[in-house]
Order: sequence, then structure tokens, then C-alpha cells
Amino acid sequence: MEGVSNWKLHLYVQGATFVAYPILWLVFGHTFLAYMPAALAFGFCYLFVLPSTISSSVAMTAIGKGNLPGAIFNASLSSIIGVFITPLLIQLFMGMEGAEMDLLDSVLSISKMLLLPMVLGQLMRPLLLEWTQKHKAVVNKLDKYVILLIVYSAFCDSIDHGIWSDFSPALLAVSA
Repeated sequence: MEGVSNWKLHLYVQGATFVAYPILWLVFGHTFLAYMPAALAFGFCYLFVLPSTISSSVAMTAIGKGNLPGAIFNASLSSIIGVFITPLLIQLFMGMEGAEMDLLDSVLSISKMLLLPMVLGQLMRPLLLEWTQKHKAVVNKLDKYVILLIVYSAFCDSIDHGIWSDFSPALLAVSA
């Protein structure tokens, strides 16, 4: 409950995530679109509208000796809000450039990948809490491997769909 009560922190973090960064895309997005292929520019658009991951938010806050309960709460909250807000922002920004996206399909797909496991994890927490505390090292490694598997799966899907063939090695190097 310690992380929940600091409403000013939550307003600031959620405002930065879902208002300030999308406004930055509105300001600078045309520059990205002018100098790189639209598909790559929209990749940067995603970076402007996606919430941070829970693990990176907590890790960076721990390194900075910051407010860990606040970081955990805000990262979790922005992940939940992001399931609904991020597709809306992407549809808005991509629609400005003539691209199309199925909003309902996106929300359902993201919910299945992020929201469902989060809800199931919270429901199973009372049953698994003792075991996970005893096997903390295994759980931490498993968490990292699952994230790696998700990234690897997305990368494989992008190769399978030929996404990388649209970009020259020089363009990829510059954007990295």
C-alpha cells in the first residue's frame, strides 16, 4: 500500500508516459518520417507511446535508490493503462500518415499477451507465494528467460514477415 498513496507521483509518471512523450512524437515525428522509411519511423513512434517495462522501471529506480513501491505501482499501472491507451495513440498517429490499424484486434491481442498473464499471476499468487520465495533465484532467471523468449519470438516473426528486408544495414546502424 506504500506505493499507492503518493498520487502526485502517479499523476506525474502517468502524465509523462501518456501525455508528454506522445506530445514529443507530435513535435518531432515529422522529422523521423522525413528522413527514414515510414515503417522504421513508426517503430520510433511506438517508443514514444509505450509505457516502460516493470522490470526496467524497478531496476533503474533501485540503482538510483529511489521510491521502489512507487516505481512498482506506476510501472504496473502504466502497463495496465497502456493496454488500452497505446493502441489508441498508435492509431491516432499512424492514421495521421494514412496508415491503418484494427484497434479492437490490437487491444485484444495486447490484453491476451499482457493483461491475462498479469491477472492469472495475481490470482495464483496466494498459491505460489511460499514456493516462489523459496526458489527466488530460479524465478528471477525464469522471468528473464521468458522476456528473452518473447523478444526472440517477435524478432523471428519480423524475419518471417520480411520486415528487415526493407531496411539497409546503414539505416539500421544509424537507428541503433
